[in-house]
Amino acid sequence: MRVTVKLLGVLGPRDRGRPGRSFDLTFRDDVTAGDLLGALADRCGAPFREAIDSSDGRLPRHIRMFAGSEMLVEREQALAPAAVGAGGVTVVLLTPMMGG
Repeated sequence: MRVTVKLLGVLGPRDRGRPGRSFDLTFRDDVTAGDLLGALADRCGAPFREAIDSSDGRLPRHIRMFAGSEMLVEREQALAPAAVGAGGVTVVLLTPMMGG
């Protein structure tokens, strides 16, 4: 399965002129959110690994992960077959913004 990953917010590039970082990864068909995070940590390095670290099996509260229109909350949660199209699935990781 091809997974197109888009990193937004503080997970994206440090250059404010660029809206995000996007790249493709390939996995077996039964990939979980945890599998994806592990592959991203290997690719993006220690700062990313620290940002996504969580000891309770859930995704960190400060990170939102969407596969298609479905929000993922557990590391063991599979990328839903409904979200996967013929060309793969797009997964967006972002950090919620606060403001008023």
